[in-house]
Amino acid sequence: MLSFVRWFALLMLVALLAACSTDGEIGTDSAGTDDGAGETPSSSGGDTADSGDSGGDTSPGDGDGDDGSGATTFVERDGFVVMEAETIAIPDGHEWELGADLAGHTGSGYYAFLGNRICNGPAGSPLRYDFTVETDARFELRMRMTKILHCAFGDAREDGHCVSKGSCDRAGAPNEADQCLDEGTCLRDDLSNDVFVHIEDTDGNYVAWKDQPDDTIGDPIKLFVGGAETDAWRWTNTRNLDVSHAKWDAHWDLAPGAYTLVLQGRSQLTRVDRIVLFDQDNHSFSGDDAIERAETR
Repeated sequence: MLSFVRWFALLMLVALLAACSTDGEIGTDSAGTDDGAGETPSSSGGDTADSGDSGGDTSPGDGDGDDGSGATTFVERDGFVVMEAETIAIPDGHEWELGADLAGHTGSGYYAFLGNRICNGPAGSPLRYDFTVETDARFELRMRMTKILHCAFGDAREDGHCVSKGSCDRAGAPNEADQCLDEGTCLRDDLSNDVFVHIEDTDGNYVAWKDQPDDTIGDPIKLFVGGAETDAWRWTNTRNLDVSHAKWDAHWDLAPGAYTLVLQGRSQLTRVDRIVLFDQDNHSFSGDDAIERAETR
């Protein structure tokens, strides 16, 4: 009888130990981090950087695309600040587009302004180029742009060009022989060659250019490119700021620090390829050199 009791007690002990072991394993599975359920938060969060590759691209440009400013800050290097126009993203609703059809551009392309008329119009669609300078110097602004040969509505001279410079409504592009064949149209070769510019400090205060007339301080200023050729890249000259047809040097006296160049559209289809600010106290400008220089960012 005693042997039977001992055998029965041993059997019950084995059963009790087995039950305790099973309960422990269930607790581990439900609370542990080695199963699929435990990895769910890590898996969804771990793809954030990869998903940013598809959703974070504001191409064209590296900026954030909200207000024309961006994460990119250009810097002075060897007396030069070199910027590709298309590095800064075009904000939603702004009237610029990325182009690459005109040969000879630097970088991945250029920006063309789509607003206003081919003669002129109000400043708009600002693009903001943040930059820093290390030198206390007078900086000169140069831009690489083009003019465009247009057909405009108006009376034509014998050579096909418009009688009046008031012909500002575009009637399309000329044919391969540079002719406007539609009745009531004429050629204009002096348009789509200007933008508005100004510089601000980090607080958004307007930085006047050298000798700027007092009554224009705070205004965006016309910057134009000249030359006889159309559809050819050219650099603006030193004296290419224009206030009511009076020409001024594009010079700013800048102390070391951070600034923003604000570029706005003026004439429709103006194209901007590259922007350069350089320390003209200690350096000279060469168009070929400015093309060869790497972007400074």
